[in-house]
Amino acid sequence: MKFYVPVISFFLIFTFTTSTSHSQIFKDYKPGKLYLKRGKPIEGQISARDAYLYIKNDDTKKKKIPLRNIEKFEIYRRKDTTTYAYYLDKYEIKKKPEHRRYTLGYLVFDYENIKVYKQGRDDTDKGLIEIGIGYLFLQKKGSSYATSISVVFKDPNKILKKYFARCKELASQIGTTYQFKDLESLQEIVEFYDANCGRKSRTRKKPVKSSN
Repeated sequence: MKFYVPVISFFLIFTFTTSTSHSQIFKDYKPGKLYLKRGKPIEGQISARDAYLYIKNDDTKKKKIPLRNIEKFEIYRRKDTTTYAYYLDKYEIKKKPEHRRYTLGYLVFDYENIKVYKQGRDDTDKGLIEIGIGYLFLQKKGSSYATSISVVFKDPNKILKKYFARCKELASQIGTTYQFKDLESLQEIVEFYDANCGRKSRTRKKPVKSSN
């Protein structure tokens, strides 16, 4: 069985956990840093309620920030720092702005020209990503919504090939030189796109086959 064939029970469980993730993670204030699409970062205690994030610290009163104004935010934990972001998918972007619902996800990769989000409540579902069942979304710079590469019963390599079709150097290598198997292999793909095909790309380079 190929790695991209999902199990329906996982899909149902995952849908439930992601729909409840917002309130479970950020019901109480947690220390962190908020990055706005415009303006300086704000450090303090962060909480999420409905369509807003709230942040407060000793120097200022509690601030109410609409999700559409947030670039990303970090939550400080005892052992590490976790980065999150809100994004829209292709269905939500079609709705009127006041009716759009943002999805909360881990910001897995954050490059100048592309971002990768992972849906999930906590670290317990990381194993799903490793066998290709986790839910990953890509968003190019300039795009108003994120695109899923975790579609039920579809080969993610074919999805990636279509998604990066305008980047011919990369698209022609997906499925051969570059094969999506896990987060590490996906990182190679998005790094190539960021360096060679995105806006304000750096010096172009030829695809290099992974040694793994």
